[in-house]
Formats: sequence, structure tokens, C-alpha cells
Amino acid sequence: MSLSAGRGPGPGQAPLPRRFGRVNWIGMWALYRRDVWRVIKHYRDNLLGAPVAALLYLVAFGLAGGSATAPGGVSFAQFLVPGLVMVGICQQAFRTGAGSLIFDKMEGIIADQLMAPLTTAERTFAYTAATTSSGLLSGAAILALLALLVPVPLSMPAALLFFAVAGSLLHGLLGLLAGVVSVKWDHFAAWFGFVVIPVSFLSGAFYPIANLPAVGQAVVAWNPVFYAIDGFRYGFTGSSEAAPALGVAILLAVDTALFVAVYLLFASGYKLKA
Repeated sequence: MSLSAGRGPGPGQAPLPRRFGRVNWIGMWALYRRDVWRVIKHYRDNLLGAPVAALLYLVAFGLAGGSATAPGGVSFAQFLVPGLVMVGICQQAFRTGAGSLIFDKMEGIIADQLMAPLTTAERTFAYTAATTSSGLLSGAAILALLALLVPVPLSMPAALLFFAVAGSLLHGLLGLLAGVVSVKWDHFAAWFGFVVIPVSFLSGAFYPIANLPAVGQAVVAWNPVFYAIDGFRYGFTGSSEAAPALGVAILLAVDTALFVAVYLLFASGYKLKA
């Protein structure tokens, strides 16, 4: 009897549960790969459309800036490129996080993810990694196009990588929060139009915040996206408008808080199990 149990179920015996170890890496990888593949599969919108949109912004704002120099002594176009790349990273990460959950809920297949042999922590990590990766993929596509037109220096690769990941993580987690509380695409559009886009335009992505009045600078200083963009730009130009260490601290705190919030929502099943 013991030999049969060791080899697997025999005639008339219930199947033994599959063991995944302390962490279900297979399940996490499958969930991660599914969402990243969605981004790659729709590459026309996610990996080609975003660079074209960034190029239009570069032309419009670049012409408006003319030959003006920006903080750090770089040209205005060189100042714009990191901001455009980071905005693309953030928006794609948000779309992936929110879109994945809303699509699954509207199609009635969210139960497939909830019934998978994954713990809440594993599910949260897989979704978070997928949204972050999708943002970075979009950012790489935008940078590849804009770098052909504007030579951008590379001063601090480690800072560039950290702030790119932190900014993508922030918006990916925000997208997951929006996906949990939303039940239809109209809700997604509201989140994107009234939260993501205004936050992007009030982040210093398209202008030095030193040019703003005192009230405007105070508003931008409370926007965590500003620190992601400013730090990302620091990785290219070596110049920043805020202390990079302050940006690191703020982004770590905000990302941690958002991750905990997503974890708790997943654990409760709020608007997922109904």
C-alpha cells in the first residue's frame, strides 16, 4: 500500500495533490508570461503606437522649446526624451495592470486565476512583475526610436534602471488597484483620464519645474511620478531638480504601500469573487 502511494494513485484511489515546493514558480511564471504575452501580441498598440505618440510629443514640445537649454546644460530635446520615455513606461504599466483584471472579470474568466494553486503573495508578485515588465518593454521601444533622433547622454546607468523599474512598478500597482475596483471599461477610461494623464502632465515630464510659480512647484513636489521622472532623467543627464536620494525614499515608500494595498485586496477577494 505504501509503495502504491509513493508511485501515485492506483485503481480506485483518489489522485494525490501536486506538490510545488515552498513557492509555486511554475504557476507564477505562467501568470507572468500570460500578461506579458498579451502586450507582445498586441505590439502594434503597445510597442509601436507608444513610440509614435512619443515622437509627436517630441516634435511638438521640441519646436516650442526651440534652442533653449534645460537644467544640466543639455538641450531641451535631450531634456524631453527621458520624460517621454518614463511617461510611456508608466502608462503602459497601468494599462497592463488594469486591463488584465478588467478583461478577465468581464469575460468571466477571473475564476481561472483565483482557482489556480497560487497563494495571494504569489499571485500579487506575478501580476506586479508582469505589469512592471510591460512598462519597461514599452519604454525600451520608445527610447530606441527617440535615441535615433536625439543623442541622449548616459551618466548614471544604475540610477536610470532603478527609477525606470520604480516608476513602472508604481503605475503597475496603481493599475492593479484600478482593475480590482473597476467592473467595466468605462471605469478604466475614468481612471486613465482623470488620474494617470493629469498626474503625468503635472510631473515635470515636459518642462523644468523651476519655470513654474511657487504654487505649481509645491503641487509637483507632492507628485511621486515627478521623482520617478526626475530620477530617470538624472540617470541620463547627471542633473536633477530634486535630490535623487529623496526620490529613492519616496518611491520605495509609495511602491511598498501600493503593493500592500494590492495584496490585501487580492486576499479579501474584493470585487473578484463576486
